[in-house]
Amino acid sequence: MKPLVIFEYSYSFSIKRNNKQLEEMSNLGTTQEILLLTLNI
Repeated sequence: MKPLVIFEYSYSFSIKRNNKQLEEMSNLGTTQEILLLTLNI
């Protein structure tokens, strides 16, 4: 595979993982915590 393809795959994987974390945070915490997590990405 070309490096670009590998980069796109890993990038989309990290986005899915971060979305999963955001869903878990929304179940546990407040909107402010979700915003802070989003800014740290």
